Amino acid sequence: RTQLERRISAVFFRTRQNYQNRLEQFGQKLASMAGASVMIDEFRNLLSDTVQPQNTFIFLLDQRSGQYVAYGDPEPETDVVFSPESSVVRLLSQPDTTIYLPPGSPWPPELHADRVRLGIIRATVIAGMAGGEQLNGFVCIGPPHSERQTYNFEELRFINNLVGQLAIAVERAQVISSLERRVRELDVLSQVSQAVNFTIEFDDLLELISAQTARLILSPYF
Repeated sequence: RTQLERRISAVFFRTRQNYQNRLEQFGQKLASMAGASVMIDEFRNLLSDTVQPQNTFIFLLDQRSGQYVAYGDPEPETDVVFSPESSVVRLLSQPDTTIYLPPGSPWPPELHADRVRLGIIRATVIAGMAGGEQLNGFVCIGPPHSERQTYNFEELRFINNLVGQLAIAVERAQVISSLERRVRELDVLSQVSQAVNFTIEFDDLLELISAQTARLILSPYF
């Protein structure tokens, strides 16, 4: 019995140590990355190499629409969206919340209102990406490719820690992106203000406004 316990402990310790090493490597890579897109790509690659989910959706808060939209480049990966008032967002707004929905188990009553949308994306694990003031997003992970269709304790712990690291890095990238956008906006206002103070042709002024607007938003028809 003692020998069996030692062998079992060695297996679990090796698994945990393996995941811990991958977490440390992931954290080191995030420190040198700029932009949420490359961070999310690295996150997905690591999941594919370890727990191997069938699908992964990262929902981020869209500042323009105020809804949580699935990340995609250039378009969202799914048209399923969640409002800040949805039950899943309210549940994930609580600190350190990870929802596990294994097959055959009853769902939390709070999620019944979003069951259809979560079923479309086959969400088995839902982990929140907490921010300093609000929920910046959340990750929906489908069942694994293995026949058991469930995640064990070590895998869930690994996913939770992984999402925690991603949440911090993405929030940092979003803050930097927001500051860069504000700098561009101020520069655009400065360029237009200087042009208005000079006597220029009306068509030239319109062309300048069109060019400066294109620096801020996609405006193919102006």
